[in-house]
Amino acid sequence: MISFSIKSHVKIELFLSLLMYVTLVTSVALLYHNPIILMLVLVGLSIFYLYWVNTNRANITYTIGFFLGPTGESLCVYLGAWDYAHTSLIPIWLPFAWALVSVVFDNLNQVISELKGEWK
Repeated sequence: MISFSIKSHVKIELFLSLLMYVTLVTSVALLYHNPIILMLVLVGLSIFYLYWVNTNRANITYTIGFFLGPTGESLCVYLGAWDYAHTSLIPIWLPFAWALVSVVFDNLNQVISELKGEWK
């Protein structure tokens, strides 16, 4: 049997990243019909998570996700790949969702990479 211990900061980072992902998805699922409220919730979650992660990499990843995610989605909506029921282009909250999920996934990738190093 293989035995290993995970450092407590890695456990916390993993837990927080997964919790943030679940909170993000749940917020969108429950609040999409109230776009302003959803946007405010996502801004609040973003502030909390960026404060927690507190790295330049997270800030850059957030900014890239904020612009590139909605840009790609706007193009797809414009070309007819899909559409949104409550708006003609993209919802106002979508850039914040893309930005936050970008940081969450990047942080998860970093945590998993660190775990893989501990499991060797």
